[in-house]
Amino acid sequence: MMKRPMTACGSRILMAVICGLGVQPAFGAWVGEGKVAAEGSYEDNTRLTSEDEDDAYVTAVTGEGTVRQVTESSEVRATAGVTVVNYAGAEDLDNEDIEYAQLVAVTRGERSRLRFAGSYRRDVLLRTVGDIGDPLDGVDGGAPPPDDDLGNGDTDNGIVREQIRRNLINLRPSFGYQLTEQSSVTLGYYFQDRSYEDADQFQLQDSQLQGVTLGLSTALSELNTARITVGASRFDPQDDIETDAYDATVGWDHRFSDTASAGIDVGMRYAERDSDGDSGFLLRVRGLRQTEVGVLFASAERSLRPTGYGTLDQTDRFNLRLDTAVTDRWGYAVTADAYRTETIEGQSFRDRDYASLGAELNWSLDPAWSIGTYYRYQWIDRQDDGTASGNAVGIVLTYQPVREI
Repeated sequence: MMKRPMTACGSRILMAVICGLGVQPAFGAWVGEGKVAAEGSYEDNTRLTSEDEDDAYVTAVTGEGTVRQVTESSEVRATAGVTVVNYAGAEDLDNEDIEYAQLVAVTRGERSRLRFAGSYRRDVLLRTVGDIGDPLDGVDGGAPPPDDDLGNGDTDNGIVREQIRRNLINLRPSFGYQLTEQSSVTLGYYFQDRSYEDADQFQLQDSQLQGVTLGLSTALSELNTARITVGASRFDPQDDIETDAYDATVGWDHRFSDTASAGIDVGMRYAERDSDGDSGFLLRVRGLRQTEVGVLFASAERSLRPTGYGTLDQTDRFNLRLDTAVTDRWGYAVTADAYRTETIEGQSFRDRDYASLGAELNWSLDPAWSIGTYYRYQWIDRQDDGTASGNAVGIVLTYQPVREI
């Protein structure tokens, strides 16, 4: 099936808002957060197939730990977790274990900023772990890395209907330097490695992607920032020809107030594989609205992203999330996610359309304990398999204390 947008691994923003942003530790202190969650759900089409639908009762237990520190010149956040999944009622589905880890570190000098972000996921394509970081991390501008941690970047969603073990590594260091009071330059590098067990059996390919970006931004006023970004990348599938891609975009960010902002990036890209070339436009639009009781984030983009087929896909994507605390005890979240993929290599039978809608209610029993329930609808149209849809309802009990180390 797909990644789990609203389960034990999600909705950090909503519970933070309900709990008043949690514990306020001493500045510079190391803070540890442990989490244990138990989830039960019913799914009427676990494989999201157009024929021979399998329903299942699914239980999942998650254990997760996070340590973080914020000082005047640095920030560090490290997260690691494991989820164990059990299926009851569905034929030929084995129990799963999913492991994930993420590290984000930032250090600042008088005029410089060095940032490192890395993540590792050992998951299963039928059911991936979903977002493991702050869904707002990285939305302050600039082009996102492939499969970033916004929780909406994984084009392997819906690619197969079987349990395929996947290992996914993302690394993204960057260095920024303040040229003048208004202008800064950022040099970035990203690396991605994805591998699959029994890849040949399901026509999947291991692959690596790496690239560099160079961006120049200028503050035109207190409310407006303009930028130019250029990049180059190489996609190297294990059993196919390499693809080189180049892109250039111009962007604009506008801050309406301290709690509302929007941005847009537009540009062109060119991809070359062997002697064949393909060009197209790039787009990313995003908006953020924060209040005392909630967060609204929406984005739409067109980009090139690698998939498990060993191809680069032109991907159009829309994502929306609304988190609201109705009282200091309970709140709700609404999500919408849709994408369309089109391979630039002419293999249209692998193109896919996907949409997901979800709603979630959370109740804070006390600062550490919470209980939530959710509903999720998913729809997919695979060119090689037709359309399919599925529904899921579930309940999650979470224990998440926060304390200084």
